[in-house]
Amino acid sequence: MTGIIPPSSLVADRHTGVYFQRRDYGGFIRRAAAGAIDVAALLLLGFVIALVIAFVRVFTGSDAIIGEWELMPFWLPICYLYLAPLKASRLRTVGYRLMGLRVVDLQGRRPGWVRMTIRLVAMSFGSLWWVLDLFWMCGQSDRRKISDLYAGTYVVRVNAAPEGRGAVGLGFYGIFTYFFVFREVLRPTAE
Repeated sequence: MTGIIPPSSLVADRHTGVYFQRRDYGGFIRRAAAGAIDVAALLLLGFVIALVIAFVRVFTGSDAIIGEWELMPFWLPICYLYLAPLKASRLRTVGYRLMGLRVVDLQGRRPGWVRMTIRLVAMSFGSLWWVLDLFWMCGQSDRRKISDLYAGTYVVRVNAAPEGRGAVGLGFYGIFTYFFVFREVLRPTAE
């Protein structure tokens, strides 16, 4: 992070948000494990869909090989529903349930579909991006990945309670020689 515009400036948001203690944010190991579990669950779902398609072909007498074009119309919407709305719901994904994590917005509430879709799109640039995104969060005080910065979300432990409230301001970040501005909650400073 290169700097934060103070909340009293004209470009700062007029809202307040919450922040948590550092131990309440989802850490590297916990989030990597949740991601690996969710990828495994989605691959298993894809395998089940392929089996269903194969059984349908066997019973209809077709012996052609199953192509991606037959699998993707079923699997991609399931991936979206699993990684966006379900992850933010009370149910959460299998990985988030097992690792005791939940996604919240800057006000500490469950994020909506639009916010989770933005988060998913920001995470969808390939596996290398996902790994870089995980390492990026290690240096952040609130452990937000780049996808969380775009979406305005935190990943916290299930039982985490906000430590306090602060003004929502704008943070400047340098990422791969580009500079981005994201909304973030400013912690009060001791004077």
